[in-house]
Amino acid sequence: MISCLRLHSSKGYLRGKGEPTLARCDVCGKGTAYGRNIRHKHSGRWERKAPRTNRTFKANVQKKTLYVAGIPLRLNVCTRCLRTQLKAMA
Repeated sequence: MISCLRLHSSKGYLRGKGEPTLARCDVCGKGTAYGRNIRHKHSGRWERKAPRTNRTFKANVQKKTLYVAGIPLRLNVCTRCLRTQLKAMA
């Protein structure tokens, strides 16, 4: 049983029936981050410089049933929060 679960409000993101679920954790609020891919070879002249392309890093979110105050709730939880809760229960 989870005693100190902070549920983040979905800021404008609707999760009704038929709505798409985002890669966002309901416990910590972790979501999609943006960054760049950089090729292995970084050195060389300007013509041979490694290109940087945009990419997204999506959170590893799983649907799990967690008990909050004895009530089962089906939440989207990232694996970091699952691991933290597992350690707290042990």
